Amino acid sequence: MTFGEILKKERVSWKLSVKELSTLSGVSQTYISK
Repeated sequence: MTFGEILKKERVSWKLSVKELSTLSGVSQTYISK
């Protein structure tokens, strides 16, 4: 596995975790506003 492939993999997993975080925070914000 080349360095570029590792970086790409990290970026994809980071993007997914960011997406999960924004989804979670979005859910908690909806609960708070209710």
